[in-house]
Amino acid sequence: MEQSVFSDLQRLQMELGSLKTSSERSIRDLVDFQRKSMDDFQILWDHVNELQEVSNLTTKNMEDIYDKDILSLQNFKSTTENEMAKLR
Repeated sequence: MEQSVFSDLQRLQMELGSLKTSSERSIRDLVDFQRKSMDDFQILWDHVNELQEVSNLTTKNMEDIYDKDILSLQNFKSTTENEMAKLR
């Protein structure tokens, strides 16, 4: 009987050791995953910020084109139409 209890205790200790090793590995994997997730999240936000900068620059360029070229063309069209109306 004593031998049986002793062997059961040894088996339980081995299983407990195995579970401890497995849980430590799982915790390590979770910490690694968390670290990688945080890095990926930061990279994602960096890309979002870069896209925002590009969007702002594109908007400014479009406004410049509108102010410089399109307004000039609209003014030219209006002036031409007025001149054509006077000639008729």
